Amino acid sequence: MSVRHVDHEQGLWATKKRYQRLAFGLGIVPDELANRLELCAFHPVHLNDPQAEKAYAGAAEGFDLVVIDALRAATPGVDENDSKIRACIDLLTRVSEKTGAAFLVIHHAAKPRETHNDGRTILRGSSAIFDAAGSTFVMQASDRDPRRLVRQAKMSASAEGGPIPPFYLAIEDVPSDGLGPTAGLRVRYQPAQEIKPRDAEADRKHAIEQKVLQMIATKPGMTVRELRTAVKGRAGNVSTAIERLVQRVALEERQVGNRREFYPMKPTDEPRL
Repeated sequence: MSVRHVDHEQGLWATKKRYQRLAFGLGIVPDELANRLELCAFHPVHLNDPQAEKAYAGAAEGFDLVVIDALRAATPGVDENDSKIRACIDLLTRVSEKTGAAFLVIHHAAKPRETHNDGRTILRGSSAIFDAAGSTFVMQASDRDPRRLVRQAKMSASAEGGPIPPFYLAIEDVPSDGLGPTAGLRVRYQPAQEIKPRDAEADRKHAIEQKVLQMIATKPGMTVRELRTAVKGRAGNVSTAIERLVQRVALEERQVGNRREFYPMKPTDEPRL
């Protein structure tokens, strides 16, 4: 497969560095990419320019895949919330029909909201972007999980069979003695069914514990009653979180008269037996 990466926002140096890290992490030597990968930074023609269709047909000629990075930067002056932005994506569909090249358009997600289970609301901007796209894949991340969940939000009209099942991409640094701990980058595919489901109860407990630690760091010496008031949640859950943190030696408990005060453990503090 031959790929052309058309970058509109990050520049050639950053793009090269990312591909170099990926190649190193996958054990690919530069010669293996000869005539298979071409990078183009800050393409002078944007998708909303009058000559865009001709220019992108030329850019796609001879390539199997063309990456557009990213939609907003490739359409300056176009309001992504306006349905007219669809014309820029339809242009790529026509070019794909003419050249046989597939286009992969990177687009950012909107801010999380309750309707994010609907693919139309995940993409930032007008729903016309979702309508004009072929196959649409959504990548989502979590603060507590280094993996990226990828799911197919829409199938192409020309697709046969069912949608691709959700899967994870595990992103790992690959160290090198001479180049440091982040010399390479490895991306591993993991089927979703092989991943143990996240424990919602464990997530809730972790969130309360983090809030308790943040409050103690801000105001050392707080009591159980003061923490129950400051940390949102059921009083019993907050008390349980405090006891767990003390048992794990993440908090220090001091008896001051009739008060049970709690303090953050210093890095040099030795665990008490």
